[in-house]
Amino acid sequence: MLQVGVMLKPFLPQLQTTFLKALNDPNRSVRLKAAVALGNLIGIHTRVDPLFVELHTGIKAAEETSVR
Repeated sequence: MLQVGVMLKPFLPQLQTTFLKALNDPNRSVRLKAAVALGNLIGIHTRVDPLFVELHTGIKAAEETSVR
C-alpha cells in the first residue's frame, strides 16, 4: 500500500470527498467499504485534522441513525 499510496497523493482530495459521501449511503455495505477506504487514506495523508473535522460534522448532520 505504501508505494500505491504515494501515487494516490495527488488524488486525495477527490478520493476523500467520494468516500465521505459514500459514508452517507443507505446501503450498509457501501458505508463499511467507504470507512475502510478512508482508513487506508489516513495512512498516506499528511494532515488528517481536516478529515476528522469533516467526519465529525458529517456524523452530527446525518439524519439517519444507521448512518450515525
